[in-house]
Amino acid sequence: GTKYFFDVQVEATQYAIKSPGITDVQFQKREFEQFDSVGNGAPVIYNSEWRLSKKQSPSGAQISYQYWSEEYTSENEVIVGIRNYNNSSIERKVIYKMITEGNRYYLSNILSPSTGGISLSGGETLTNIALWDSRKNYTPVKSISFTYQTFGTLTPNINRWFLKSIQETAGCDIMPPYQFTYIGVDYVNGLCNLPDIYSDSKDFWGYYNGRVNASSFPKLYVYPSETSAEQVRIWSKPNHIGAEYILDGADRNMDAANAQIGSLETIRYPTGGSATLAYEANEFYDPAANQTYKGGGLRVKSTTIFDGVNPESIVVKTYSYKDASNVSSGRLINRPVFHIPTYEYRDPESALTKSYASLSSNPANMYEHLLVRSADDLSQSYYDQAVGYQRGVISMEGAGSVEYQFALPATYGASPSGEWSATVNKFVRPSSCPEMGVASSGGTWRYPYTINPNFSHGRGQLIKKIEWNEAGTKKVNEIINSYQYIFKSGSASDKVYGITYDHYPNSPYQTYFYGKYSLLTDVEVVVLSDTIITYDLNDQNKFSITSSDYFFESTYHKLLTRSRSTAADGTIITRKIKYPLDFGSIPGNSDNYLKRIKDLQDNFRNGTPIEQVTLQQKPGEPEKVVGAALVKFSDFGVAGKVLPEQSLSLKIDQGVTNFSYSGQTLEGPTYVLSFDSRYRVDNTFLAFDNYNLPMTSVSRNRVLTSTHWGFGKTVPIVQAVNTRASEFVFSNFETDATENATGNEFQLSGNIYGRGRTGDRAIHPSVVLTKTLQKAEVSNYVLSFWLKKQSSSVTVQVQLKNASTSAVISTNSIVADPAGAEFQHFQKKISMSGVPSTFIVEVKGLGFGGGYTSAPELLPVIDDVSFYPEGADLTTYTYSFPFGPNSVTSATQITTFITYDSLGRQKYLWDQDKNLIQKNTYKYTLNPANQLTSSISGPSSVYDLIPESFTATESCIDGVTYEWRVDTGTWQEVGLKFTPTFSSSQTGQHDVHLRLSHPVFGTVTYTKSIEVLLSPFSVTACEKGAKTFNCSGTVVETYSCASIPGSGSSSETIYKITGYSVSGTETISSYLWEKQIDNQFDWTTVGTTESVTVSALIEGQPKSYRMRCTVTTNTGRIGYAYPQEVYSPIPCN
Repeated sequence: GTKYFFDVQVEATQYAIKSPGITDVQFQKREFEQFDSVGNGAPVIYNSEWRLSKKQSPSGAQISYQYWSEEYTSENEVIVGIRNYNNSSIERKVIYKMITEGNRYYLSNILSPSTGGISLSGGETLTNIALWDSRKNYTPVKSISFTYQTFGTLTPNINRWFLKSIQETAGCDIMPPYQFTYIGVDYVNGLCNLPDIYSDSKDFWGYYNGRVNASSFPKLYVYPSETSAEQVRIWSKPNHIGAEYILDGADRNMDAANAQIGSLETIRYPTGGSATLAYEANEFYDPAANQTYKGGGLRVKSTTIFDGVNPESIVVKTYSYKDASNVSSGRLINRPVFHIPTYEYRDPESALTKSYASLSSNPANMYEHLLVRSADDLSQSYYDQAVGYQRGVISMEGAGSVEYQFALPATYGASPSGEWSATVNKFVRPSSCPEMGVASSGGTWRYPYTINPNFSHGRGQLIKKIEWNEAGTKKVNEIINSYQYIFKSGSASDKVYGITYDHYPNSPYQTYFYGKYSLLTDVEVVVLSDTIITYDLNDQNKFSITSSDYFFESTYHKLLTRSRSTAADGTIITRKIKYPLDFGSIPGNSDNYLKRIKDLQDNFRNGTPIEQVTLQQKPGEPEKVVGAALVKFSDFGVAGKVLPEQSLSLKIDQGVTNFSYSGQTLEGPTYVLSFDSRYRVDNTFLAFDNYNLPMTSVSRNRVLTSTHWGFGKTVPIVQAVNTRASEFVFSNFETDATENATGNEFQLSGNIYGRGRTGDRAIHPSVVLTKTLQKAEVSNYVLSFWLKKQSSSVTVQVQLKNASTSAVISTNSIVADPAGAEFQHFQKKISMSGVPSTFIVEVKGLGFGGGYTSAPELLPVIDDVSFYPEGADLTTYTYSFPFGPNSVTSATQITTFITYDSLGRQKYLWDQDKNLIQKNTYKYTLNPANQLTSSISGPSSVYDLIPESFTATESCIDGVTYEWRVDTGTWQEVGLKFTPTFSSSQTGQHDVHLRLSHPVFGTVTYTKSIEVLLSPFSVTACEKGAKTFNCSGTVVETYSCASIPGSGSSSETIYKITGYSVSGTETISSYLWEKQIDNQFDWTTVGTTESVTVSALIEGQPKSYRMRCTVTTNTGRIGYAYPQEVYSPIPCN
């Protein structure tokens, strides 16, 4: 039922440009022709992404996602290596350039209207995550900062960035950072033993290998007698029988020592502990060569975990990836490819061509010239990982080892299995005459290297897990899993077909290579069974077995419908689940319970269990139902709502064989939800609020439980037992604002607050508290409150009124005179005799006049006011958001107070009388040292003669002195705020300095650069003459101005500057009058004197226009005048 919205559409513009000297693109031609902006007349514009913008729950609650974007242009060159016929070198040739333009989007905010959000700063490198809470006046709660360090590389003037630390801060509370180190990265000297990203020293997967290569075109091995993709390999094939031709090129084999440079080595935790990782090269077995190779990145060799306290407790785990025969269990998912077959040879530096026939007499020479190299992997794959493993063993000294076995189908070179088979690449030509040369046959993993069916869902499932003893000779436990494929419909996945094709390079004919591939959809792998075997370490032939089977049997959906567990004694436990779709089509003449199930179906909330039944079958006995649970739903009178009304259960120790499963049964003209008559109601929900939160429920023993939710309905403010939500009222005055309200607190006649007892606020007794309630079936209610007096007692009056007529039914008073200067609890029992079913309760203090205003020291004040049925119990809460409750008051008015630090850790626990019960102190091995920190907030530019304020962030350390100055002026000790004024002669760049001083922590200075600008001055102008024209071009309205003598022509308007405000030493040096015609962007100069006459006629017809005048003084100060417009409706259509 959760809805996802993808409203942020990311558009990209892509086009291809031939490189200079290239007249006819022969390599990756299909892609070039698709994006050739010259040949197609325009670039290709498409949506490259649809980003998540909102997520909405069935209740209407939502989380929204916001992004910021920046423009980018990326260029990707298509480069091939062609053998130079004259000198045997591999010539690097740029064929064309693919350019992509658009906006790169970065997540900036994750927002929840009811609780707050997360703000993220930085683009490609995340620099900060700030958490803030809307229930805390949208103030930041804490932040997580990411610190990076720049390191020099093996390439001069090229740097790389590494994440150095992550640190959590909140106000003055600072956690020690998470710190990271990397292999081959020297923090002391700021060096990283890696080259730049364009280096030719890389292996087949792009990892640094330390080789000195002249290019990135790799060495290739050709085996003409092999079939399919094995004819051209990137590794040699030992013991091959037949011809082998080696095409020399770059050494791109993996070097594990170099490949791991830059990999994460250690994590130092805030607690002082650490994790250290060691790596080794991935290894995979190549069945075609019967050989194990290194490549495809790194894998973890070992991990070392230290708790930061006890060196004796260091835990070292080692990882092995070999199969039972001590051969690597790794398999390549996809093998990199770096060659392109060509129809004929074309020399990169001349017009020389050589046909296949002319080269075939010397096979080595033929392959050198007809196989064009690529520096980049040409294979296509969905998968990030290059190597997968069938088996892994994790060993720990003194704790034995754990063996894992995984499913790994659909790897490179694998035979067809189930729904997966590698895509077969073929060629098509106009006739059989054009010879195909070095590409005379198709096959799998052949040019154009079409993608294979997606099969990540079929890989990586845990097949077996075995726990071994320390010696590795005896099994302790064994878990065996099996899986099954389920499909949206039928017994096979739905397939989406695509085609990859490209022209045969250098062929003059319409000859193409292509591969038709499929994408598997609507398929999922689920557990079929699991078996747990527990062994006797003294006799491995003795063991116990428990097993579970899982069934997905519904014809309506693919959810789990039944599970069956078999215990060691042979007892079988079966659990059945029934979902909304299992009720089939629900007709319109159904009862409300069935209609609500239909609503679940219609709103795609089909994973909601309706009924769950547990059956037991002991050996030799029939299967019996021993337990069941059923949920009945209601809309509670609101269309579209589907909420639980009742939860029912059935528990029968001896079991029954005649259980009736829920369904729909026709009773008279109506279909009703039928179920076993032995069900008993566990809980009944009487009311939900607008946020679908339960307000009142009744348990099986008839106990009422109610909750008032506040602060965006995110937390309970009061929980009550033995009363309904509409029968009592409670106010702690923290939820008085509309956005925080429970909807069940007192309404206030005013907002006059003092400092509260539990939360931040208490109310002055002069404020009248009013609430309309439903009367509970009791004889008495209880008025309860806490009061803190000023000097004398306070009389608190409670009146009960008729909700229909407002007539007073009863009046009661209680004299509250606390024994001390702190809050004291008072309560009074109020008779409900004669009170109607709906009534008004009104609470106020007597003898107060007016003139009270909110203040922390305001007295007297009352807090935690409630009016509830006698016999009900209330538990109330106040909160420190977002960490948790800061006070909990029980039904007996015993309060526990909690104080958190800024990071949300519990710091103090206080009792009812604010006596300290518990104090928590958090210390770390690497406690951050206290240091002077601050920042300057204020404008980046200011005007002369106008005071502007700059503010310092208050330091977390007490006793700090704050001093300010501008440039090299005198330091001024003025506190956190500094308000300088700049003269007209001080325009330009200046520095505002803040100096913090402390007798222990020394001094630190912060600087903010600002620009001082001349402030604008006011200018007035008036106009005389034409104001409005009609459709015939005749003036119908005019302007008048006493400061302008005479009159202009009927189509003209005279404008004049009539006043300005400058100091006595400044004079006007220039005027610039400009005119802008309607629907035009440009302004045109029409005069440079104090007065100007302007005509509205354009090509003989009047047009609407507007004027402005820029007035400049001898000091460069500028003022603007904007006279009124001249309007013409022409053309009048």
